[in-house]
Amino acid sequence: MNHIVNLTDSNFKEKVLNSINQESTPFLIDFWAEWCNPCKAMIPILEDIAIEFHDKLKIAKLNIDENPITTKNYGIRSIPTLLLIRHGTVLSTKIGLLSKQKLQEFLKTYI
Repeated sequence: MNHIVNLTDSNFKEKVLNSINQESTPFLIDFWAEWCNPCKAMIPILEDIAIEFHDKLKIAKLNIDENPITTKNYGIRSIPTLLLIRHGTVLSTKIGLLSKQKLQEFLKTYI
């Protein structure tokens, strides 16, 4: 998972929100938990997407159990939840397990 950034409550602002002045690359943030089987199934899909879209998109993961502040701030109630964020604004949200093809189609509408 070296192509995927691990986010926390303490680094979210720096990594995602403060980076908006430097670049327009969107972030795809995966809100997940260790106990969530659909979240585990998303890992290889996100790793493939991170490689495929490496020059157009940043992929990040945030563990909801370890980071309740950011989870609450974005109103995350189900996992996995994917947020596509550009310039600090949520462009779109996807909830639940997506196939690689569905995720590619979703991303291509925004990138």
